Amino acid sequence: MNLKAFFSPDSFVCERIFFPSVYTIMDTMSRKTANLTTVLAAMLALNGAQAQTSTATSEVLGYCQVAIPTGGRVVGPVFVKSAQYSGNALVSASNSFNVSGLTAGAFQPTTFSDGRPNYPKYYAQITSGVNEGYCFDILSNTATSVVVNGDLSSLNGQTVSIAIRPHVTLGDLASASSGLTAYSDSITFYRTNSLKASYYYTTGGIVSEDYSTPADQVPVYPGTGVVVASSGAASFTFSGQVTPTKTVVPVYSGETLLCPLNPQGGQSMSAMNLVPVLDAYSDTVSLFSLTGNLGITSFYSDGTGLLDDSYGSVNPTTDLAVAAGNGFAVAKGVTGTWVNLPVSTN
Repeated sequence: MNLKAFFSPDSFVCERIFFPSVYTIMDTMSRKTANLTTVLAAMLALNGAQAQTSTATSEVLGYCQVAIPTGGRVVGPVFVKSAQYSGNALVSASNSFNVSGLTAGAFQPTTFSDGRPNYPKYYAQITSGVNEGYCFDILSNTATSVVVNGDLSSLNGQTVSIAIRPHVTLGDLASASSGLTAYSDSITFYRTNSLKASYYYTTGGIVSEDYSTPADQVPVYPGTGVVVASSGAASFTFSGQVTPTKTVVPVYSGETLLCPLNPQGGQSMSAMNLVPVLDAYSDTVSLFSLTGNLGITSFYSDGTGLLDDSYGSVNPTTDLAVAAGNGFAVAKGVTGTWVNLPVSTN
């Protein structure tokens, strides 16, 4: 199946407008926030429940604190927000899902008219089958249909499972932060073609590089992250739903910053499913350090496993671990996708 998972620069005045991720939650019977140990135990129980039934499961919620050293580090949200809709949808034409029971206009993008850029607020994700994990920004919706920014033509006439979630935004990062310095500490996105865009923290939210235009509405897509430059020690406390499905993340020509959706952390680079992303002996993936200097350790691929920067084989049992909330930059010559695996298989 050849779904188009790329961003459309003309769709919005945008950061990365691609098609992020939602996970299948048919019901919300149990929604107590738990510590990470409890979350992971519940995650395994949830997987067992899903193997027996496709009609009702519980959301697994948790929290995770990410420490920021003086100087800064890469930060990626490790959770997603709860689904606002989850169920079957009939793919209609090239860019819409037919559903039922929605409120017309509930999932439309922002509609600011004061000069700040508008962005999508919600995304839909296919949550099962061979296309599990593909995600799409929502452009509009009626009570019975959802129009997305993407090409669904290869699925036209098929019924798929989807979920609709709000995006995590820069405003959410600001609310989750502690210890950042207003108008000094910055948050930087990797854009396409190796370009970057920076924003600044203030006590009232996030602003653009002009220090005045509000930017709380800018999405931070699932499976991606930002570089936080901090003049002192700080932290982010994330909470939300543990992701029970795959997330397909676009990887662009140039550099793309990826961050696993995994509040546990500690998995090796070899466990990050990166080999399929990298063209052998040419593309690189670079893990960022957590010491505040944003140093990197780079890896290649030989098509079957990761190699170090001298093209030596990497031992999967002893290579570097990816801490919760940390990430890595993939440098590619051509566009592709990375499949972020769910916590239970990572």
